Amino acid sequence: MKKHKIVIIQRICPHYIVSLLQRLSNSDDIDLILYYGQSDKGKDNKLKNADNIEGFKNKKLLTFSCQFRSKGQLFPIFLNPTLLFHLFKDKPDVIICEGESNLPNNLLVVLYAKITRTPYIWWGLGRVRSNKPSVFRKLFHPLIKYMLKNATTILAYSTFAKEFYSSYGVDQNKIFVAYNCVDTEKVMADIEKYEPFVKKEKEKLDLDNKTIILFVGTFEKTKKLENLILAYQQIKSQYSNTALLLVGDGETKTEMENLVKEKRLDDIVFTGKKIEDVSLYFLMGDIFVLPGEGGLAINQAMAHGLPIVTVPADGTELDMIINGENGYIVENNNIDALVEIIIKILMNDTLRQKMAQSSRILVEERFNIKNMINTIINSINFCSRNTK
Repeated sequence: MKKHKIVIIQRICPHYIVSLLQRLSNSDDIDLILYYGQSDKGKDNKLKNADNIEGFKNKKLLTFSCQFRSKGQLFPIFLNPTLLFHLFKDKPDVIICEGESNLPNNLLVVLYAKITRTPYIWWGLGRVRSNKPSVFRKLFHPLIKYMLKNATTILAYSTFAKEFYSSYGVDQNKIFVAYNCVDTEKVMADIEKYEPFVKKEKEKLDLDNKTIILFVGTFEKTKKLENLILAYQQIKSQYSNTALLLVGDGETKTEMENLVKEKRLDDIVFTGKKIEDVSLYFLMGDIFVLPGEGGLAINQAMAHGLPIVTVPADGTELDMIINGENGYIVENNNIDALVEIIIKILMNDTLRQKMAQSSRILVEERFNIKNMINTIINSINFCSRNTK
């Protein structure tokens, strides 16, 4: 049986997508090539390539990039001017492009697809539901609509994204929901690997015998970490035997450290960025809190068996969090509501354990890497059936 030659085009190749691409590349009917760009060397830029990009065919393309802010939102722009050359050289059967976030390169993809009649898959988030449409989104609305309608299939990160794409008039039958997941199979292996070291690490960080509120992610404005720190200030006054563990790095880290000093808060630990051994820190947590935008961290926390507290984020939380069952979604920027829900879970061991178990079951049954890969392969097969 002939393999489908698939080209996936990403602005960069972040560490969390490497395992997914390795697994896709190992599929019996897929010949995969990743095209990716040169990441920005800026210290606080989260768009950085993984250190080890291996286990699948890949090409790093010539890249021009810039980024600018508008109303607090960061807009990175990547252009790979040699993209068309490589597409004509490799002649893929199907192209998977990176949705709205890679618009300049997607223009080249659509041009190539039009000339060669090659099907392309639009793989995207849709929009962040907590944000109002930006001026750029409004400006490029007709262009995005054209690209979506001409895509052979669409891979949506969530059911919210599917509904968003449907609002453009896209046929729902060609929209596949591939819930955005970490490598949940690797997480299970890492849990077994790092569990023996949890007690010692807690002692090292002076967190033994504490109930730990956990955040893992990039320190950036959209994460709204200041809300979690201010919520913790209230929680600490009512529930003294607790600690806040902040795992990550980024542009707002110094600002958050200064806020902690200003409020004279105890038992807040900054660990810095963790990738390979991040499971060690997830295993230390009792409850995971995401006070701003995000998605993958929710799935990762669920895989580690944690109750989740979050706010309206990128839409994936609507699928992964069942209010009252494995966590809660609270109103954005409502610190009092955040405090109330966190304390509710912290002070009820039975509820916390029930939610932890529900998170694990949801990952085992729905939100896992195996289901994500199957959906991606189904969308590729759909392309093949509908372009013969």
